[in-house]
Amino acid sequence: MNIVILEDNLLQQQRMVRVINEIVAERKWEQVHIQTFSNGTRLLNSFPLASPQNIYFLDIQVQNNDRGGLEVAKKIRAADAYAAIVFVTTHSEFLKTTFEYKVSALDFIAKEDEDKFKQEIAVCLSHVKKQELADSKEVFHLESRYADITLPFASIYYFEVEPGSHRVTIRAHKRRLEFYGSLREIEGQDERFYRVHRGIIVNLQNVRGIDKSNNLVLFDEGVSCAISRRKVRSLSKILAKCHE
Repeated sequence: MNIVILEDNLLQQQRMVRVINEIVAERKWEQVHIQTFSNGTRLLNSFPLASPQNIYFLDIQVQNNDRGGLEVAKKIRAADAYAAIVFVTTHSEFLKTTFEYKVSALDFIAKEDEDKFKQEIAVCLSHVKKQELADSKEVFHLESRYADITLPFASIYYFEVEPGSHRVTIRAHKRRLEFYGSLREIEGQDERFYRVHRGIIVNLQNVRGIDKSNNLVLFDEGVSCAISRRKVRSLSKILAKCHE
């Protein structure tokens, strides 16, 4: 989870960081990154890659601009369609104004409400964390000494390695990627991966059928890969079970 804070008051900025760190520690969350900015321009020049795992806590009034945070939010939303945006301010009168900017804000938190401040931040962070956990099941990620690959799981057809080679080819929807590695790294990552050949692992989710005459596994787009004769029967049973 990437947390970005825009707050030009240093004490309020430190308060936000402290509260967030407390929540992260209490929930025992890992891989949480916090960035702080007091200037909207610097934030826009440094914000993370678009992701549903991003959450922005924005003060509305920044550097004497009554709508500075709203303008920043509009630019963030244009570049990051699925990020969570939360307005944190002492100016509750701006609540209606936020809707005019059409940034689909997740929440509006009042700084002065001490009792609810931490509670509401925790709710916002939990929302993003749940999304992160849901997304992680639908994204294939492989990080090694030689590769850092992230792909939507639903786009993957199969992985193939040539005999005697350490180069793995990923055949995906309208894409072909190569990296140095082994099928052993991939095979146990998800129950939807199934080895149909010494050098091939398929994504069961995308298998459309088996050409038993030619020992081929069939996918969309006319894509196919080899299957060893002894694996035809077992794959047929797995597919039949999946479609029950």
